[in-house]
Amino acid sequence: MNEPMQPGQPGQPPQYPPQPGQPYPPNMQGQPYPPYPPQKQGMSGGKIALIIVGVIFALLFLGGLLVGVLAVAVMPKMTNAKSRLEIKQLGDLETGLRNIAVDDAKKKRLKTTLADASGRDFYEAAFKKKLLDDNLVNKICSLNGTDSPADKSFIDGDGSLSATSCSYTAPKGGELLSLMARKGSKRTVLITFNARNWNNYPNDGVPVLWSDGETAVFMTFDEAQRDWGITRAEWDDPAGKLFGKKAPFDHTYE
Repeated sequence: MNEPMQPGQPGQPPQYPPQPGQPYPPNMQGQPYPPYPPQKQGMSGGKIALIIVGVIFALLFLGGLLVGVLAVAVMPKMTNAKSRLEIKQLGDLETGLRNIAVDDAKKKRLKTTLADASGRDFYEAAFKKKLLDDNLVNKICSLNGTDSPADKSFIDGDGSLSATSCSYTAPKGGELLSLMARKGSKRTVLITFNARNWNNYPNDGVPVLWSDGETAVFMTFDEAQRDWGITRAEWDDPAGKLFGKKAPFDHTYE
């Protein structure tokens, strides 16, 4: 009877090593098997977590950078668009004032009930007395400040026009018609921002509706200083030193 084959002997089946890294016994040709290849070491859970955190922070940084770039590019365009709309709504207000001048019934109410009203008081009375159409209520609120449009309910009720819903100055009712006739060297500002909204457009200046202007325009401090001799101290304190006091703002009030 044949003796049992011994593993590891030439010509016998190989005995596979029980553990990786140990050498194989000789194969059937008497040659040793190659050792197991070295095991690849995987990344630990801690390293994976660090990589994930790093990726998240990188994405957040890039997202914030993109938002910043977009803000720098978009915000000036939005402000420019608002400034153009601001000029347009002042033009709508001018049309409302001109309509008073060509309506005999409105002119009579202007002289009898609004003679001493100016600024916010003028707008409140003009809406209540139907001198200005109620669709202009939202037009007296700046588009780029902290003021908010008024609720029209005050017009026919006992309420009043909130100060924070009125962003513009206005002349006295009794002077309105004569002021609108001023031209050339006698021109004057009918409407501009009140003090609370004076710096809504620091790069553009303040919108002014001239007595002889076809449309409102922005006036900068440099223009005010050059053309009207307004000082920096006066410009920075319009309520105290300009409105009702110094040309061309001497006939408009808060």
